[in-house]
Amino acid sequence: MDNKELQELAAQLQLQNQQIQTLMIQKQTLEIQIREIDSALMELKKNESTEIFKTLGPVLIKTDKNDIEKSLEEQKEEAELRIKTIEKQESIVKKRMESNQKSLKSMLPDNG
Repeated sequence: MDNKELQELAAQLQLQNQQIQTLMIQKQTLEIQIREIDSALMELKKNESTEIFKTLGPVLIKTDKNDIEKSLEEQKEEAELRIKTIEKQESIVKKRMESNQKSLKSMLPDNG
């Protein structure tokens, strides 16, 4: 059991924990975006007009309803794909973390 190895494993575990937290925050942000997009799409469906105004900075721009719906659907699909990617990354980091935890436990002397 090398003290340097223990320190390296502990540092890796800490880094992996931070990576998990970062991925979770990114995932939550995307989930919020999806809810906002769903809400906007529901409001568009309620509106019978084909003319919609969208904000571009401080300016309102007249836009076709179908164009907005298409754009929102694309944004939603992109966010969903990014969530899947994040979930895969999260899974990989968790597996590495579990492996490092097992290694760390095997290096420590038994306390029982």
